[in-house]
Amino acid sequence: ATLPLPERRTPRFVTAEEWRREGCRLAEENELAESVAAFRQALALEPEDASSQYHLAESLYRLGNRLGAIERYY
Repeated sequence: ATLPLPERRTPRFVTAEEWRREGCRLAEENELAESVAAFRQALALEPEDASSQYHLAESLYRLGNRLGAIERYY
C-alpha cells in the first residue's frame, strides 16, 4: 500500500543527503508519514542508497506497514 504524501508543504532540498537528513529529523520527531516522503525524495535522487532504504524501512515499520518495510530491508 502506498501512503499519500502529506498535505503540508515539503521543503525543497537539492541533494539526496539533504532529504535523508530531513527524513531522519522528521522520524525523530515522530512525523513518520513526512519522513517517508523525505526518504522517498532521497531515493528518487540516489536509488541505490542503502542508508535511505534502511531509514525508509524503519519509518514504514513504525507506521505499521510491515510489508513495505520488508521490501526495503531486502
